[in-house]
Amino acid sequence: MGLTIDILDSEELFFLGIRASENNDHEKALIYFKKSVGLDKNPRNVYMLGAEYAELGMFDRAYTTMQEAVGLEPQLWDAHFQSGLVKFVIGDVNAAESAWQSLDQLPPDSALVLFKRGILAFSSGNKVDGESLLNQGVSSNTTNPALNQVISSLMEKLLEMEFTSPSEGDVNQMTTADEGDDHDKMNRLFMQAYKSKTRQ
Repeated sequence: MGLTIDILDSEELFFLGIRASENNDHEKALIYFKKSVGLDKNPRNVYMLGAEYAELGMFDRAYTTMQEAVGLEPQLWDAHFQSGLVKFVIGDVNAAESAWQSLDQLPPDSALVLFKRGILAFSSGNKVDGESLLNQGVSSNTTNPALNQVISSLMEKLLEMEFTSPSEGDVNQMTTADEGDDHDKMNRLFMQAYKSKTRQ
């Protein structure tokens, strides 16, 4: 790869990165996306680099990189949503809510808004509203079936989980009977969201 990668342009590297990620070759995907960003630091390339960090479990770097993407393109709504998911995965519900604030610029019946409201309802212990909102979001989302599958699987998991009540100065935390095992499952679940790569 080292002998040929230097002749590729940013667009070629971007799509090679997508292919490598879809094939679960994350080492190559990371190289391709980083090279692509180095040649053309556009919002799409930066966002996909952040998504690859998330695939690798590098959540802090994923969040920082996705925030860089939305800094380049404030209306990159998927990046706003995914960066919030990254924070939710590691149990930082307050930071997730902050990352999702920009989504309030969207219509209240848009899928991403309904998804974030549903997840936050679950985090507050309101499973009834959470389930209803996530189902509404799935019905509203007609453009990304892969995300609907992830949200449906996520909802099943959230229905099994319990959330501590928020205390002043504390971060909301997800709790289960086997917390470590469930956090691993949650991580794998959320990372499926990045399998549906944006090709625009």
